[in-house]
Amino acid sequence: IVTNSEKFIQQRSFVERVIHDLPEVVSLMQNYNPGKTSLIWGKKTKRLYGQQQITEKIADKKYQLSAQAFFQLNSAQTLKLYQAIADALNLTGKENLIDAYCGAGTIGIYLADQVAQVRGMDIIPAAIADARQNAKLNHCFNTHYECGKAEQIIPHWQKMGFAADAIVVDPPRTGLDRKLISSIIQSKIKS
Repeated sequence: IVTNSEKFIQQRSFVERVIHDLPEVVSLMQNYNPGKTSLIWGKKTKRLYGQQQITEKIADKKYQLSAQAFFQLNSAQTLKLYQAIADALNLTGKENLIDAYCGAGTIGIYLADQVAQVRGMDIIPAAIADARQNAKLNHCFNTHYECGKAEQIIPHWQKMGFAADAIVVDPPRTGLDRKLISSIIQSKIKS
């Protein structure tokens, strides 16, 4: 639940009602976002009930997700989407892949067995922590995740000698940043 105030009137009765009416709910979180921006999440999240993280599965991969981690809501369609991404990239196993706006690392980890290396970034520290945890959970040791803006990290990686062959972008609702578009064009990534 995202609120614009830290106060949550009748929080206890709300939580009790949800637990009673929706027993499949394993976690309730409140995120406080007082800003009027395109960003949904504020900086402060507190657990109201249940687990700190939830677990989702796509194909043979498991993902631990914290409250601020982005995850596609329909797991069956997500599998089809990720397979379509793999098909479109026509991977040979030798590619260095960038997973921009990686969230909890789900796309990159799904593709990690099909590429030489995955590098991902996101601006949400909790998402990067989840991505790193999920890579370990799925024994994906060819992954690297950093917290920061894609339009800054990609050029930095290039200056450090990393050459990407492919990029996957799952942007926020606001779309791709213009600087990222320029960075992708300048990088001459093949697919």
